[in-house]
Amino acid sequence: LPISPATDVINQHSSAESRNRSKEETIHLFIATRKKLITELEHLSDEEWKKEFVIKDNKIALYDYLSGLVEHDLHHFRQVQKVLPSAVWIC
Repeated sequence: LPISPATDVINQHSSAESRNRSKEETIHLFIATRKKLITELEHLSDEEWKKEFVIKDNKIALYDYLSGLVEHDLHHFRQVQKVLPSAVWIC
């Protein structure tokens, strides 16, 4: 896979996009996107989860790559919780 853009570039782009939507729309889009991802991942075999691929010079299994994405989502989730501590959270 190609090297992904720098995290700060992705975050700036995402932040700018989210300013053009309501909070509710942003949350619904996030949930819909994650549901679509989960639906696709449910079709993977055990072997596909273990299969390694290369990003730059690093080999990583799909499972480990996606685990990193989950941790990244949780990081942002905790940031949102700090700003909106009284919000009702559905996970």
